[in-house]
Amino acid sequence: MPTLPLPPCWLLACVLAVGCLAAVPVQAGAALSVSCRALWHAAPAGPGLVPHTIDRVTIHHTATAQLRGAKARKAIRRFQQFHQHHPRQPLPDIAYHYLIDAKGIVYAGRDPQMRGDTHTDYDPAGHLLIALLGNFERNQPTVQQRKALARLLAWSLAAYRLAPSAIALHSDHAQTACPGKHLAAWVASGQLIADVEVMQKWGGVALVPKCKGRGSFQSTPDGP
Repeated sequence: MPTLPLPPCWLLACVLAVGCLAAVPVQAGAALSVSCRALWHAAPAGPGLVPHTIDRVTIHHTATAQLRGAKARKAIRRFQQFHQHHPRQPLPDIAYHYLIDAKGIVYAGRDPQMRGDTHTDYDPAGHLLIALLGNFERNQPTVQQRKALARLLAWSLAAYRLAPSAIALHSDHAQTACPGKHLAAWVASGQLIADVEVMQKWGGVALVPKCKGRGSFQSTPDGP
């Protein structure tokens, strides 16, 4: 994968302007591996999924421990079980379309072609829901999480033909602390959008499914 020549000095100054939240390294045609549902042993989606057309992206946190690896996969299974067996509002599947663990591993959740869900007061129709594992009222997102989120957002904007203004936080749509003050402060600094825009300018991001056996990249049983 060739590294692009350095961008002009004014662009470097722009993306490095926020000291401890410096821009992530960017390469031409960056790839982002996404772990398929089979890798976290997802249960099949139940009835009640609703098709929708994505026109925005909303960032969440799980408000749980900042996990990685096998512990993260186990936690994602628990999220799905909780969502599907919620005592007041059971959902057909895990609520989110993508999840990012503390190591920056991205996991496929609900089929993005199907509307996500929320237990808060907004309509998630049209929203691509991305959740980072962690409680960012208490902790900072890891460098790996920030890098993976920027890459996933860069891919999302290109895939769904959206502008950076389509990116928002859960708290922008509902009365909630999600995704936490530390993640919100990073977004408010402008650094996340700067990283996304640099990735777009210098080659974009390709999504690469990582599966085992016949594990589906989508959440529907008949997915590819």
